[in-house]
Amino acid sequence: MRSGMMLILAILAILAASLPADAQLAEKKTWSFDGDPTGLIARGFIKGSGEWKIVATEEGKALAQLAESPNSEFNVALVDGTNLKDVDLSVRIKAVAGENDQGGGLVWRARDAKNYYVARFNHKEDNFRVYKVVDGVRSSPFQNADVKHHDGWTVVRVTMKGDHIEGFIDGKKSLDVTDSTFPESGKIGVWSKSDARSQFDDLTVTGDSAPSPLERVQTIALKGPVGGLDHLAIDSRRGRLFVANTSNNSLDVVDLKAGKLLKQVPGQARIRGIAYATDLDRVFVGNGSGGVFNAFDGQEYGLLKSLPLGDDADNVRYNPANRRIYVAHADEELAVIEAESYATRRPISLPKDVGGFQLESRRPRMYLNAKSVGQVFVIDLETDKIIDRYPVAPAGMNAALAIDEPNRRLFVGCRLDPSLVVMNSDTGKVMARLPIPGDVDDVSFDPRIRRIYLSCGDGAIALIRQKDADHYEPLPTIPTVRGARTSLFDAETGQLFLAVPRRADRPDQENPEVWVYRVKP
Repeated sequence: MRSGMMLILAILAILAASLPADAQLAEKKTWSFDGDPTGLIARGFIKGSGEWKIVATEEGKALAQLAESPNSEFNVALVDGTNLKDVDLSVRIKAVAGENDQGGGLVWRARDAKNYYVARFNHKEDNFRVYKVVDGVRSSPFQNADVKHHDGWTVVRVTMKGDHIEGFIDGKKSLDVTDSTFPESGKIGVWSKSDARSQFDDLTVTGDSAPSPLERVQTIALKGPVGGLDHLAIDSRRGRLFVANTSNNSLDVVDLKAGKLLKQVPGQARIRGIAYATDLDRVFVGNGSGGVFNAFDGQEYGLLKSLPLGDDADNVRYNPANRRIYVAHADEELAVIEAESYATRRPISLPKDVGGFQLESRRPRMYLNAKSVGQVFVIDLETDKIIDRYPVAPAGMNAALAIDEPNRRLFVGCRLDPSLVVMNSDTGKVMARLPIPGDVDDVSFDPRIRRIYLSCGDGAIALIRQKDADHYEPLPTIPTVRGARTSLFDAETGQLFLAVPRRADRPDQENPEVWVYRVKP
């Protein structure tokens, strides 16, 4: 009997393995919140907007939206780390209070807290609707169903496969629509509007994670309080990553081989920018408080030189061709420092509010983001003169930049009308423009597989494929967490490093972190 049962199980296993991929059962996950501490947002959730806290109920615990905003604002809480496309999603909702609005709903395929699909049940209006929210603006409903509310809990369920959406209330199908605004995978979450105080419980999802062009392979804990992290640099020979731990006022040195924090160099007041000079084996740092520039040896990280430049030193770059260091500071000046003697040259005057800048390796050129005027400045590094200005309009607040030197292309990340702007580096002509999530702060280009990475503080890494010098297409966005906006791509190892600050709205994150991603072609 036992051998016969084993044979049946073996046959079933073979049959299951032979099913096509889309016939395999996807993993099911439920968040019931009973193990979460009250007074905080649920573990694994991130607040996009609103006030989300775990509360005690008659049945146990629930995730509650407590904000009482009288305006037509959307309250969103997303599940960190989810990256789902085709989903079967449900939640129990209880309307507690609300003068302007009551009830709530489900969010899916969320690129961030301002771009997603939402299915919501309004207890006050007795209707069930599906919308899309694009850049924080909600569309007219795709479809409206009149559904009478009842006291207690209501089960809202939505399924989406491809572009087909179905909505259910308490098990009864009420909506059936199609839309392709968000064709890519994204986060899931819960939602309410205005002053709708609602409770959510038993959030359940069944879905397959979409294949990702980036695989998160490691999380490295740093040390420090709640607050920001800024830019990164790498010593590839030693396998060490440098992180500007701004809130901790320290230069953090990470041992990438061991996957742990190796050393913290204290006394770096509001550290912002970092550059590593391989040929000199030195680390250069720009500190926001006092605009102090510091140079350290690359082995023991002893201080070699300190120069007060003026307020708010930020981005730092080293040019091995002329052995000079460039430090943006006071938001209106670029300091030029001889790397061997630390002698300062005449600074380059700039407009107020400067963003990131990059150096060409084949020509004595720098490209610098002048955010306040919406232009990329071209600077001749032999004369230290601005020789051209490239407007990024209709985008603006150009904050980050990367270069494709063989194709003479600039990749400019803009925060106003969030976009990647592709420019001809010789003429400034705009060759392409693609939408990205908000609050971009770093851009990297992988010439080996022709892929662009943009880390965005709205909680995503945007990926864009270069088909050729003039044509580009977006790849699935990688959900991260809000505030994680600085990154570094290492072409030697094919890894992307993302700085993830410790935040008050993520109480389960005990330390600032570095997330390590492996690039997948």
